[in-house]
Amino acid sequence: MMLRSRRAQAPLALAILAPLTTGIVACSDAIDPVHDDPLRDVQEMQIYQVMAERMAVLNHTREANDNLRQTVGWLPEPLNPQLYGHTFSYESATGWAWSQDPEVADNAVRVTWYQLSGGTVALPPSVQGHIDLTDLGHPDMAELRVRVSAGSMALADYDLRSGVAETATTSTRTLEVNGFVGDGERQVQLDVRETEEVSLATGDRAVRYSLSMQENGTPWEAVMSSDSSAATGAVAETFTGLIRLDGVTTRLELALQQEPSGPMTGSGQIMHDGSKIADVAVAEVLETTTLEFVRPDGSAFTRAQETRLQILVSALLILPLYHLPPYFT
Repeated sequence: MMLRSRRAQAPLALAILAPLTTGIVACSDAIDPVHDDPLRDVQEMQIYQVMAERMAVLNHTREANDNLRQTVGWLPEPLNPQLYGHTFSYESATGWAWSQDPEVADNAVRVTWYQLSGGTVALPPSVQGHIDLTDLGHPDMAELRVRVSAGSMALADYDLRSGVAETATTSTRTLEVNGFVGDGERQVQLDVRETEEVSLATGDRAVRYSLSMQENGTPWEAVMSSDSSAATGAVAETFTGLIRLDGVTTRLELALQQEPSGPMTGSGQIMHDGSKIADVAVAEVLETTTLEFVRPDGSAFTRAQETRLQILVSALLILPLYHLPPYFT
């Protein structure tokens, strides 16, 4: 996503909930019932905390996957059958090397996970765990089981499928991930699907991406699309993100556009429990992106309410903004 949402500077400010909006009626402090607070039932702090905790779980095995990139490059790529039953490990004197390992299955390879320093193995080498990559044998695409372990503890276990299909007019790359990522105590269930279609004639690109996560019965979902023109450089993106917390759904919808060398613009809305609570306008001035919120009746929010909405948008965007960097990109 191109959007960079604004955030409050101090986390403590997030806990200060705005009071019911008061309107100035005939220069008095009377409450205007027309401007009742549309955020009165929104639990933006709880939503933000849920998403922050999930990010912490997802990032727990970041170093393991960084280790994987540093050694054999990132996947998905077809595994070399000649390396099945082997482990890739590091020795201070000789560097990285493959060796036969009776603990590794005959359709898998293992990469030893070391503590890193500056993107390389810290010396002396300190083993943190290992990553097993098992070939699931799909005939038309790379299909792997990825399992990250620390000792006997499984920190991540998911199936990853990827392939490229070409026709006379298009080249389409697909990526699917299904399984869990954890930190030894908690597990987040993941389902990721992405397609990228490129026109061989024009170079135009269309990306469709969906992500669903669930932990302790609290689901979160996001759907994104991006269409870009190779000829003009114009980009159009849409995003929908939602979380169901305590049986109530909160939903963010955005549509963004950017012309070559021009500012980004966009609009959207925030829904809560089936009702629209805010319209959203996105603007970019001097490379700074801002969000403006307006009530459904067209009136303005208070500054405190805008802060609450900024936190809510940040929570619903946090995972797409980071694109799950430790795992799939």
